[in-house]
Amino acid sequence: MNSAGADGFFATPMSLGSLLYPMLTRPLRFGAEIGPIALNAIRPMLDLIAQGTLKTDGSEQHVGFTNDPTTGQLVAHPRTLVESRDYIHDDFASFQDGKPASKLTEEYYVFRKTAPDQNTP
Repeated sequence: MNSAGADGFFATPMSLGSLLYPMLTRPLRFGAEIGPIALNAIRPMLDLIAQGTLKTDGSEQHVGFTNDPTTGQLVAHPRTLVESRDYIHDDFASFQDGKPASKLTEEYYVFRKTAPDQNTP
């Protein structure tokens, strides 16, 4: 999965914001039929990425996650350098009005891939 690679337009590796980032915390329903057996599952996209089941271009590492205070659910937000925030918008209406993205003021989390620990089974 390549959510919005922009490497072809810039001198350094980077990704553009994508419509896929809100889906990272949403459950995906999928399945397979193997002969007479049907297998079905529901898993969050982020879990599939973390397990390596769903291959990506790494742009999920450019997303910040907060907890929704009402529901307790994880919410995905675009994340960028402060000096680039004029080019990131909260929604389409903000884009049309030229309003930059809101700064995350509460604690947020980021997804970071690490090499597997060789001592862990």
